[in-house]
Order: sequence, then structure tokens, then C-alpha cells
Amino acid sequence: MRVRNEKEKWRQVAFVSIASVLVSLAATHFVSPTGLSWTSFLPATVVPLIIAPVASLWAANIILALHRSNLRLEHLLLHDPMTGLLNRTAFFDFFDTEQNDTGGTVLMLDIDKFKSINDTFGHQVGDLVIKQAANVMSENTPQNGKVARLGGEEFAIFLPDRPINKGLALAEKIRSAFEVELREVGPDKVSCTISIGVDYRNDGEPIDTVLNRADKALYLAKNSGRNCVGTNEAIL
Repeated sequence: MRVRNEKEKWRQVAFVSIASVLVSLAATHFVSPTGLSWTSFLPATVVPLIIAPVASLWAANIILALHRSNLRLEHLLLHDPMTGLLNRTAFFDFFDTEQNDTGGTVLMLDIDKFKSINDTFGHQVGDLVIKQAANVMSENTPQNGKVARLGGEEFAIFLPDRPINKGLALAEKIRSAFEVELREVGPDKVSCTISIGVDYRNDGEPIDTVLNRADKALYLAKNSGRNCVGTNEAIL
């Protein structure tokens, strides 16, 4: 018995109730010495119509609750609890299972001077900055893109089938959107920046290899003054 939503729950209740009535009528017909008479028809119909809906609804509610619990558990296993983005494990598993051969642009993103933000304003503000960075990335990434928090203030985005020039345009869009978003810290408003490294994944190429190249591009962006987008060939 599979119950994944309210519609399936009530469909299951209706099916079990109807089946119970049919089984009851068939059993009465074969077991009763007089067969299915008018006197036996009423109890053979009413009794299962009273018991079956209640029992099947109870069972369906339990199955639906278990299904929802499993979905929540699966979400927790695959997503970062702070930002709701994919976690590191889920991001790497994506390439091992679903999109192993798909090419596309890879972005490595890192919040600039994040330790200084934590030291100056506290970890609560640091957490806010991470959440806002995640929101900016999610809002600007196409639906088929994969956004992940790899750890700390480091993120990655994969854009399937998107050439590097479009990946660079998206990276610049994310960088500028994050820069202008202010954070209220007491009476002050704080602006943070992000640096991004961009590279391209060829079909079937190991994601580790591409991330290493994108990480080198990110390192170049950091060394070029931060708050910019870089490749291994140039800084934008």
C-alpha cells in the first residue's frame, strides 16, 4: 500500500471500503445456507462500510505520516540545515548518479573576509551573511542548476549545458547582487562581497578536476582584490 498525498489516501480508503463490501457479499453468498438473501444483504453491506473506512483511514494516515517523515529525513540528509542548499555529499553524488556525463559551467564562490565579519560582528551576523548569500545564489540560478554549500563560507554552482560565457554572466550577476545587499547590524548597515571562480566541465569529466580548476580561478580572483569573477585566463 503506497500513500504519498491526501488524494492517494482517500483513494485508498475508497478502494478498501468497496473491496471489503464486495468480499463480504461474496463470502455471505457462499457461506450462508440460503445464499445472499435480502435479509443477509443489509448486514453484509453495512458492517464492512462501518469498519473498513475507519480502519483503512487509520492505516492510510500512518502510512502517509511515515512517507512524509521519510521525505523530511531525506531532505535533511541531502541539504545544508542553515541555507537549505544541497550539501557537499549531495552535490558530488549528483555527478555520480544523475548527470555523470553532462557538461556545463562550474562556479566556485567564497564570501570575502568572512572571518573578519565573524570576529567584528559576531557569528549571528556571519550566519545571516551566509543565508543571504545562499538566497542570492538560489534566486539567480536557473531551475536546472545545482547550488550547494560545500562548507563554511564556500559554495559551488553547476549549470548543466551552459557555456562558460553565460556562466560568467551569471557569476557577475550574483556578485553584483550580493554586493548591493545590505545587512542591518544595530544602527549600521554592512555590505559584504563575494569572489567567484569559473571553469567549464567537459562531458564525463570528473567533478573534482573541474572544481580544482574553478578553485584556482577563485584564488586568482581573491588575489586580484576580491569582489570579482575570475577564470584561469582572466579576471573580470
